[in-house]
Amino acid sequence: MITTKFLTEEMPYTGPELKSLFLYENGLKGDGILSWFGSCDVKTGDLVDAEDRVNDDFIKSKKMVHFLAEFFHKDVFFGICVQRLMAEMIIDTLKELTDKNFERQGDDIYSGSKKLNVSIATVSPLSTLIHFGVNIDSEGAPVEAIGLKDLNVDPVVFVNSCLEKFEEELEDIYQASVKVLSV
Repeated sequence: MITTKFLTEEMPYTGPELKSLFLYENGLKGDGILSWFGSCDVKTGDLVDAEDRVNDDFIKSKKMVHFLAEFFHKDVFFGICVQRLMAEMIIDTLKELTDKNFERQGDDIYSGSKKLNVSIATVSPLSTLIHFGVNIDSEGAPVEAIGLKDLNVDPVVFVNSCLEKFEEELEDIYQASVKVLSV
């Protein structure tokens, strides 16, 4: 069973939030996805992607929707699969809310040449973790970016729709996994 929660109080995302039991500390026990609004400012030293660290990259956005997922007893391959599934469900949500076209490249979502999100999946000794940040206001981003504000999408409607899709799909996958016979 997966649970989701939207925090109404804004808080920034700086990188260290991607840790085991961050969801528990914010009221979710077990496998789940927590969401909130806030700025994003991840310095090079706090990046989890080794390639990004080597390239001296950083992440910055004036305001994002943050989704932080945690799954216990899973590996990084599972995390990357869920991360990409989340990207597809976010695209589905945006198609329902806009008349724009979106394309997924790996775990990144683009509208034309403009990037909508940042995302990473990793593991800790305790769990698999995913951060998926979607720009609300892309001002100050280090790459050509687009946000929900540019798309005239209400962030609260977007979050609620995404969390509902995530919860339904992941629960459906779980139910499918417990009704089959082994061979």
